[in-house]
Amino acid sequence: MIRITAGKLKNRKLEVPNAARPLTDRIRLSVFDLLSDFTEDAKVLDLYAGSGVTGLEAISRGANSCTFIDKDEKAVKIIKANLKHCNLNDKSRFSVLKSSARRYLQNTKEKFDLIFLDPPFNQINRVDLDLISNTLTSNGIITARLPSNFTTERKKDIKMDTIEEVYKKKYGSSEVAFYRPKSATQTK
Repeated sequence: MIRITAGKLKNRKLEVPNAARPLTDRIRLSVFDLLSDFTEDAKVLDLYAGSGVTGLEAISRGANSCTFIDKDEKAVKIIKANLKHCNLNDKSRFSVLKSSARRYLQNTKEKFDLIFLDPPFNQINRVDLDLISNTLTSNGIITARLPSNFTTERKKDIKMDTIEEVYKKKYGSSEVAFYRPKSATQTK
């Protein structure tokens, strides 16, 4: 079990699928401290959601809505159970979809303020970031968890025509990187 670290749902314990590797409390605290100005009233997309803890953490800290995407049936059931456990039953604000990230991104017309990307490390590829940037609002932020040994060579495979990395920090075997639309960073 893991817990929500802050906000109105602080210390709420959540179930985790066996195959998931959710962000640790320390990393989530750090990430959300950096996102504090962007979380309030945000529309959130939690890709590769696993337990849903990242999206639930955003909700606990004031985000308005969250769409959770995972292709694993067990993860979808656990996310729904975690939403119920947190008394988050408003289907107009919280949706859980069984889908691959790619399929969802190819078919959605929605735009999000915060997008959390935490795929299995062997599934990181250029298509996901290209597609994700199409679902980001003009001032939105993508937060991606990557392996810390994600080499410069592999990073060259990630096409970033419309987004750019604005910050990254290493946490043991993980690196968390923040991306913004190039138009948002050029206007500041």
